[in-house]
Amino acid sequence: MKKNSLIPAIKLYDYIAKNFWNGCAIIGPDPGLKLELRFLRFVKSYLPFLNCADDCYFLQAQGYWIKCNWDLFEITGDVDYKEVAIACSKEILNKQKSAGYWEYPLKAWKKYVSTVEGTWASIGLLETFKHTNESIYLKGALKWYNFLINRIGFQTYKDSLAINYFDTPKWRVPNNTTLVLMFLAELYDIREDPKILKFNDKMIKFVQLNQNSNGELKYAVEKEHYLCFQYNAFEFLDLFNYYKKIGDERIRIILKKLEKYLSTGVTKIGSVKYDCFQTFPEIIYHSAAVGAALISAASIGLQDYKKSVERTYTFLFKEQRPDGSFMYSRNDMAYVRKSMANGFLTDKRSYPRQLSYILQHLLIKAKLEI
Repeated sequence: MKKNSLIPAIKLYDYIAKNFWNGCAIIGPDPGLKLELRFLRFVKSYLPFLNCADDCYFLQAQGYWIKCNWDLFEITGDVDYKEVAIACSKEILNKQKSAGYWEYPLKAWKKYVSTVEGTWASIGLLETFKHTNESIYLKGALKWYNFLINRIGFQTYKDSLAINYFDTPKWRVPNNTTLVLMFLAELYDIREDPKILKFNDKMIKFVQLNQNSNGELKYAVEKEHYLCFQYNAFEFLDLFNYYKKIGDERIRIILKKLEKYLSTGVTKIGSVKYDCFQTFPEIIYHSAAVGAALISAASIGLQDYKKSVERTYTFLFKEQRPDGSFMYSRNDMAYVRKSMANGFLTDKRSYPRQLSYILQHLLIKAKLEI
């Protein structure tokens, strides 16, 4: 972990900018859903000469990209990063519907409005508002806030509230609820209106009710395990950011238990277990997320899992290719067919949404090194 994380972060940034930035948005391929995720992405990886029209505009990627550019502007003072963040934010506003939402990019979910997509778009807009004080960005985030509360809404669970996954009620998922808590904390930090926190107590209770005794947060009320360590790392970071803004002891207790659970997912080489039951496949960005969560935990005085942090970031540094990119995954046969041996199938493609996660998680470490 002695290596300065800013150097690989800038290499990765330059790769994303060169290959996926079109001047107003990050656009590129995505591992997709269902058949695409389980099979077709490998065809594309092994047959790169195929002309695959699979570029997507994910708002989640834009939100991360905006945050990364503002981080790099703060670290380096280079105004180019500022200009990129503003251009990307303007494009988000251009794509926002009058009702306050955005369309989902993949066909399988085209009919839904995604909580994650709209919330990440708005987090990016709030970040740009904080740096520019231009009201158009705050107005865009507030339009989403109104749609989120009044149209997407909540489901109840044992006297608690879970934000809906889509504008059509489906699963009750802690991951969406922790992200919305982070968004509301960011919005409250700007507006200081108590109404913004109106639902927070019951949302926090929902998270508490879905934390297992080992610290793990369930994937959903309806499905306990799925990509366990990855989802829990992102949930940790959501709640960590909430805690930094609001300072709620209930959140700190959740984080303390969650940190311990995440530390058990780190392998000897620094990769992160696929879930609670199997090590493979190895998804590269999972290590970035868990490493960022654990190093963030130490920054607020929780237990310092120094060796686990070192392993995850060392793994990332080794996996970074000379051009600055990262492959998506390896040892994937366990994912395609669990009965077959590991060691076969690798997805060598680079996807901008997942690369934006890795970039943010490298920058989390780089900021702590300053």
